[in-house]
Amino acid sequence: MVDRFNRTLDEHSRKVMHKSQRDWDKHIQIFLLAYRTALHETVGHAPAKVLFGMDLRLLADLKFGKKPGEALGIGNYWTTSRDEMEDLHHFVRQRTRRMSDKIKDRCDRGANSDGLKEGDLVLLFNPRRRKRLSLKTPNIVGRTAKGGLSCSTLYKRPKQNQLGEADPL
Repeated sequence: MVDRFNRTLDEHSRKVMHKSQRDWDKHIQIFLLAYRTALHETVGHAPAKVLFGMDLRLLADLKFGKKPGEALGIGNYWTTSRDEMEDLHHFVRQRTRRMSDKIKDRCDRGANSDGLKEGDLVLLFNPRRRKRLSLKTPNIVGRTAKGGLSCSTLYKRPKQNQLGEADPL
């Protein structure tokens, strides 16, 4: 999640900052306000609404006014706000779980572990650098018995903590 935000921040900063990159502190506040008030695809709401229970008031709200029906009395504000926050929290958790399942299903479609069983031979990948050998020398040492399955094509040998790769041959 943090990596995705950092990527968004990097893309925005490249668009608005000068090549000297000395004015980043002037642009970061505007970017963060825009980021916190924009609807996010995964959550379905703006992060400010999820955190504070209401949308942030922007300059456009001052110029054009608030949406009709937003004014609440002081007496029922606390109960209404608490109930809305609980509903919003439940909705966000459901939607986040649904979106993560959707992404997992999309990634799992490409995974293929058919035909591999415990004890099958796989190629052992050794990422160590070896001196005086060409960099183009493959790091595949040889065949070894497959240990526990750790992901779609990499296998972990339990005793030596080495990764083995499925034999493409």
